Amino acid sequence: MTAARQIPIENIYYMFCYAWNKFDAASQVPIGNTNSPDLLNLLAKVLLNGTKIAITRGLERDYTEFCEDLETVRGKINLSDSIRLKSNNIRKLNCEFDEFTYNTTANQILKSTLLKLLLSDKVEPQIQTEIKPTIFRLPQIETIRIQNRHFVQVKIHRNNSHYSLLMNICELIHNHLLPDEVNHGKKFNSVFEDEKFMARVFEDFVRNFYKVEQQKYKVEPLTLKWDATPINISNIAQLPNMRTDIYLKSENGAIIIDTKFYRNAIQTFYETDTFNSNNLYQLFTYLEHYSSTTGYNHAVNGILLYPTVNFELNEMFLIKGKSISIHTINLQQHWESIKLRLLEIINK
Repeated sequence: MTAARQIPIENIYYMFCYAWNKFDAASQVPIGNTNSPDLLNLLAKVLLNGTKIAITRGLERDYTEFCEDLETVRGKINLSDSIRLKSNNIRKLNCEFDEFTYNTTANQILKSTLLKLLLSDKVEPQIQTEIKPTIFRLPQIETIRIQNRHFVQVKIHRNNSHYSLLMNICELIHNHLLPDEVNHGKKFNSVFEDEKFMARVFEDFVRNFYKVEQQKYKVEPLTLKWDATPINISNIAQLPNMRTDIYLKSENGAIIIDTKFYRNAIQTFYETDTFNSNNLYQLFTYLEHYSSTTGYNHAVNGILLYPTVNFELNEMFLIKGKSISIHTINLQQHWESIKLRLLEIINK
C-alpha cells in the first residue's frame, strides 16, 4: 500500500475542502459511510448528495442565447440568414432570442460528470444505482464533453453559491480522477502523482485552515523585495519578488510558513539525514529580508512544514538570530488531531 493510500480518504477530502475555501459548505453535504475505497468514490458520494440538495433547493436557471429558424418572429430577426431562407423557398425567419432555462453550463457539468461516474468501472455499483435516478431528474439539461474552458464559463454568485463546491469536485474528477474520451492513458487516481498540483493543494489547505480555525493572527499575502542597491545602470525592478506561501501577522509577532509537498516526503520525510538545504536557504532568505524591506518590527519566526504519515517531527533552530522550525503533520491521524497539531505548530 502506498503512503498516499495510508491517508484516510476523508482526510484527503477535508484537505481539498479547505484548499477550495469551502469547508463550511462541505460540512453541510453528507458524505455517508466514509469507508470509501478511494477518493473518487468519496467524491462521487459528495457530488451525488450535493446534486440532490441542489435539485431540492431549485436548480440554477439563467438566460441562454438561442439562434433558430422559426415560423413566427421571436426576439431579434437575423436579416442575412432570413434572406437566405427565403431564397431557398423556406418560409421561416432566423431569430436570435434569450430563454430562461435550466440548461446552464454549471448544470451541464453536473449532469455530464454524473454520467461519467455512472459509466465508470471505478465507481461502486451502489453509488451508480443512486446516480441513475438523479440523472433522470435532470431531463432539460444537455450533456457535454467537459473541457477546462467550461469551468471558466461558470459564474458563481450569491444565488448559486451552493454550486461552488460541486464545481470544484467536478473539476477535480475531470482533471485527475477519470480518463476522458481523448486521453485514454490518464491514470486513475493520479492526483497524488501530480506533485505540483498537490503542493498547491497542501499550501492552500494550510493557509485557509489558519484563516478559519484561529483568531490570534491575521493571514495576509506577503511579497518581499530584495534588500539591494543597483550599481551603475542596473535595473532593480528586474530582480524577482519573493512571495511567501503563508504569512501570519499579529501585534506581537509574525510567522512565515513555507509548505513543501513531496511524494517521498509523505512516507519517509524528505532527506532525513540532512534537511533539504534549498528549503532552508529559501526560508532563511525570507527572514533576512523581512524587516529591512517591509518596515515591520515584529519578531518573525520561520516554519518549514511537510506532510508525512506515521510520525511527526519537531526541530527548532536559531540561525544567525533567525528562529527557524521544521515541523511535519501526520496526515494519517484522526482529523481532529490534525487540527490540533496545526494549531500547536503556530503556538510553540
